[in-house]
Amino acid sequence: MLKYSITGFIFLAAIASCYLLLSYKLDTIVIYDRQAAYIDVGNSLSIKPEFAIENDRELKVYLNFENIQDTAQISDLAVDISSPLLTASANNGICMDTAASFQELPPKCKQLIPGKNPAYPILTFAFDTHKKPPYKYLVSINGSIISGTDAFPSSFRKQITIESRRVFRERN
Repeated sequence: MLKYSITGFIFLAAIASCYLLLSYKLDTIVIYDRQAAYIDVGNSLSIKPEFAIENDRELKVYLNFENIQDTAQISDLAVDISSPLLTASANNGICMDTAASFQELPPKCKQLIPGKNPAYPILTFAFDTHKKPPYKYLVSINGSIISGTDAFPSSFRKQITIESRRVFRERN
């Protein structure tokens, strides 16, 4: 009788384990202060950074340019973390291109024009993070933008601490 009880218990434990494995998945989330990450560049535009970790191998930094009041040219832009940069890509309605660095993108990819599709131009920087434990990163964003008839560039600099955590999520 004890033999059947132990077998039944093991069988029920196996069913419960299979249910948990099939109904939940291990996922990585990124935690950061969205309000503190928001960047105002003069009166002409603002930058909303967003972050994603893909396959625990790649940290992507998305820079969404919002509230563009006048045509602007990004004269300099650098996004740095302690991991090496894989690619920089642009999608601003005029240009959809990918390069090894921001400086290698064509000049038309560095233009910000109000009212163009997509509504918010996006620059994406992908970093290789597969050799580091995915816990905390300090992301530095700095650059300068010349907008409208301004002769002088508006410079900006922001450091954002992000943290990644592994969590169990229910499958859809």
